[in-house]
Amino acid sequence: MMNSDICPRCGEQLLRKNKSGEFFGCSNYPNCTFTKKIKY
Repeated sequence: MMNSDICPRCGEQLLRKNKSGEFFGCSNYPNCTFTKKIKY
């Protein structure tokens, strides 16, 4: 696992989501609401 796949707020894994567009969301949601846009 790369460091960029880890949430900087809580340390949990980031998951790719695409319901409202592509982004990474924290797997610890709703306890952590960190999101990150995907850059191509």
